[in-house]
Amino acid sequence: MENTQEKKSPHLVDIIVVTYDQTDLMMSCVNSILNKHIPGLFKITVVNNGSKSIKKFFDSTPDVNFIQNEENMGWEGGLKVALKELNAPFVMFLNDDTFVPSSERLWLNKLL
Repeated sequence: MENTQEKKSPHLVDIIVVTYDQTDLMMSCVNSILNKHIPGLFKITVVNNGSKSIKKFFDSTPDVNFIQNEENMGWEGGLKVALKELNAPFVMFLNDDTFVPSSERLWLNKLL
């Protein structure tokens, strides 16, 4: 008998950050989220929308998945590409200029 159940995610929330030529903003965004890391709560997916590769920033960060688009697909196009690969029960879309203040350690918990 074939197992038709969807693969369950090991985390509760997939956070998608789409970026295009905004490396400094995007790194600030991702680091502000990672500084509030609670194991099992979230995984970040960065979609680089056709700009120069920034994958090297995430090679040693297990909580960040990286997708490199060959062309700029726009914000919505980047989200669609990422959504095809994700399976957490909840999904959050963030702009690359989002910054989570250090005083908000439980910011994601409050949204859930």
